Amino acid sequence: MSTSYSDSNSDLSDYIENYLDDVEDARFYALENQTSITEHTRHVFKICACAISWLVTVAMYLLTWKLGIPELMCYALWVVLFPLSLGFFWIYIIFGGGD
Repeated sequence: MSTSYSDSNSDLSDYIENYLDDVEDARFYALENQTSITEHTRHVFKICACAISWLVTVAMYLLTWKLGIPELMCYALWVVLFPLSLGFFWIYIIFGGGD
């Protein structure tokens, strides 16, 4: 039996249709994974921001009172580190700390 031209076109059409379906499935799967990775990254970032905020606060306490750093240096540390600590805490709040 010889293959007619229309049979070849039909096979090619089926192949292209299957290929496009596979591409669409792969795109959907990639988008699903991207969303879950993004959510995971967001939660990790929130935890890190909160941890940094608390660590900076503890470091300020230890440096100023426990180690006996001079008064002027204590003020300088508080002026620099306290807003930094609050900044990380507010990043945590902005990125959905209530989840």
